[in-house]
Amino acid sequence: MEYGYIMAELKKREILPIEKAIKIICKKEDFYYSDVIDYIKGDVSSQIHLTIFYGFIDNKIDKKKLEEHIKKINLKNLKLGKLFLMQGYQNQYKVLCLEVLNENNKLKKIQDSFKAFPHEITVQHDTFKPHITLAYLKPSFTLNRYPPFPKKIEIKRITYNI
Repeated sequence: MEYGYIMAELKKREILPIEKAIKIICKKEDFYYSDVIDYIKGDVSSQIHLTIFYGFIDNKIDKKKLEEHIKKINLKNLKLGKLFLMQGYQNQYKVLCLEVLNENNKLKKIQDSFKAFPHEITVQHDTFKPHITLAYLKPSFTLNRYPPFPKKIEIKRITYNI
């Protein structure tokens, strides 16, 4: 089943320095591509975004109310932290991420506000760790290079997607 999600789209000019940094951090042979899951496709830095909430049951959502709720969100930019690696499914790959700082628990409060809409709780993560996924990498990858990253990134808009 496909679930709906809320994401913060980033401005293209904000993404370009991150795309360049990925080319410094990773070599072509470091990237991992899944034969099964279409979004696990190596370097995804050109499509980066922040997923704010995942797991909406699309056919049960009042789209008008959801859009009204989205319009009330006051989130103009994201403050960024450090790079980190997460283990992928059954250690088949690693995920290179950029930490998004959750100042004053603002992002968590925004995420929690979407729980009022019909969603599937079993697809929710146990803890909220805001991040931007940059790349899917082979399990042998180690993070050795740390080029400079922006400290803040501007949001283009917040949208509902399936």
